[in-house]
Amino acid sequence: MKENFTISKLQEVIRKFRLKIKNEPTGIYWCNLNFQLISIEQNTKKTFILVDDEYGDVKASADLILLNLLIYEYQDFVEAENYLVWCKEKELDAESNEARAHYFNLEVKASFLNELLEGLEPISPMEWELKSDEAQALRNVKY
Repeated sequence: MKENFTISKLQEVIRKFRLKIKNEPTGIYWCNLNFQLISIEQNTKKTFILVDDEYGDVKASADLILLNLLIYEYQDFVEAENYLVWCKEKELDAESNEARAHYFNLEVKASFLNELLEGLEPISPMEWELKSDEAQALRNVKY
């Protein structure tokens, strides 16, 4: 049964790595572009990453929603051929220092993110956009 399969995988990763994921104060530049800064804490190590939050889901501050957004963000980074392609796909100004810093941050944290997210698929982007099926379940229930 597919229902909540992805949700259970997200829960498994949070338990396995003992993660605490939270939304953090975000600069006005990024807020205006619908990006949100999140923190990922594992044991005593804390790292910060911006995620695209087109639908305003970060406000829920639920670990699983934030983890799902992190997967989308990392997949976009990995799938982009290079910085310019990534900027175009993310609709970011390639000349901006903020975009460069975000890309560089993903690049620096790629091995950590790869280990953390290895083999993990996010909720279907179509379901996420339509707020249906697993996306709806994730948004409606506190996990």
